Amino acid sequence: MPKESVPSRQEILQQIDESWTAMQTALQRLTERQLTGVKDAQGWTVQHHLVHIAAWERSVTYLLRGKSRAEGMGVDAALYASGDVDTVNAAIYRAAITLTPAEAANMCRRDHEQLREQVAQLSDSDMGKPCRDYSASEASDNRPVFQIILDNSAGHYEEHLPWIEALAEGGS
Repeated sequence: MPKESVPSRQEILQQIDESWTAMQTALQRLTERQLTGVKDAQGWTVQHHLVHIAAWERSVTYLLRGKSRAEGMGVDAALYASGDVDTVNAAIYRAAITLTPAEAANMCRRDHEQLREQVAQLSDSDMGKPCRDYSASEASDNRPVFQIILDNSAGHYEEHLPWIEALAEGGS
């Protein structure tokens, strides 16, 4: 099996920027009702998607700073360590219930900017290092850090954009 090539820091930032811009373009067209008034089958609104994205991005920022991803998400370390992503996401959802649309949007923007700043400080060679090299709480995670960065930023925006657009259509 061929080894996955490691993208440069600039390539990673470009992917993040392009996906972020696409998501922001979609969000700018939404009304407050589309952000908070339309729910999917799980009870999520666009606002919940934004808080969810922010939490996972924040977890990567914490990782890159040598801290616990669970702490970054605001969830219990044992819950995070369980690997039960649905339960982790449910905890993030519960934490988002009391936020206003402006608070959710500001959180998403702030956490995105912090992640981007952290990534910009890395070298190209840092991108191939395993997650375990960044944080003791990720001691068993051998995935290259670039994969975690992209999965929780550009890949995450792209994953959630269709759901956000579908919710927005329901509120039109």
